[in-house]
Amino acid sequence: MLRFMFGAALSALAFFVFANHPETVHRGIEAAREQIAVASENISRVAAGDRSGTHDENSNHAGQSTTVDAARARGLVVEMKTLSNEELWAVMDETDYDRRAAAGTLLLRRAHIPPSEQGVDAIKSRYFRSGSTEDLMTGFSYLGLLAQQGVSETTIVGQAERFVERYPRHEACDYAVWSLGELGSPELVPYFFEIAGNSQKYGPAARERAFCCLSQCGRYSPDQRLDMVPEFIELYEHSRDSQTRSWSLQALAHCAPGVRARSIADWKSWWARQDTLSRR
Repeated sequence: MLRFMFGAALSALAFFVFANHPETVHRGIEAAREQIAVASENISRVAAGDRSGTHDENSNHAGQSTTVDAARARGLVVEMKTLSNEELWAVMDETDYDRRAAAGTLLLRRAHIPPSEQGVDAIKSRYFRSGSTEDLMTGFSYLGLLAQQGVSETTIVGQAERFVERYPRHEACDYAVWSLGELGSPELVPYFFEIAGNSQKYGPAARERAFCCLSQCGRYSPDQRLDMVPEFIELYEHSRDSQTRSWSLQALAHCAPGVRARSIADWKSWWARQDTLSRR
């Protein structure tokens, strides 16, 4: 089974288990990853379809905004306040960004972390000084929550990117990269592709999460992801690493979920047709 950590739920589940039931963390991670098998099925189908049909009936419409509606998010905070921490972390895997922002607000409140620049200082003081892997994972999980609370993008990028560049093969890079994905910044897309494609520098945790941020768990719209298709094709073709190629195919299946493709040649043919149609 191909394993690709699609979805913030894995970070959420791992954080929750680390914090409350450390003895079951490995079982929790494996259970979350098992859900990815379904996502890989698109890869084994025959190429077909057109660009307008790439989103199935359960997905958000192609033009979905990733901007948080602050008023709606505040209302959702009231509605969601009875949810457990585990349930709130699970919301971070949803594509309703107002609900994600509301869940983040509640989780930060319960952890006594201000949804502001002071919150970043609290995270640094509480989780980044010990050097413990578990503390680092927890800290970057909270940092990701601050990304939807209006905290300066520069501040969050500074903390997470500095760690990834200093310790590119560290297990906690999974969580640091996830926090960057919660920003949904177009400027970070090239950085995610850099991490995803550089197996010599970055470890599996960072690379796998970079693929995830681009194609599923990061705060990018379906339209933005569809535009990433040629870059994933290029990444596949320029790589001789089998894992990178597998992840690229899985990412393509998520960026254009209605396309039935079994090989990179199928994806190239499909994209060429879309490019031709867009020029008519």
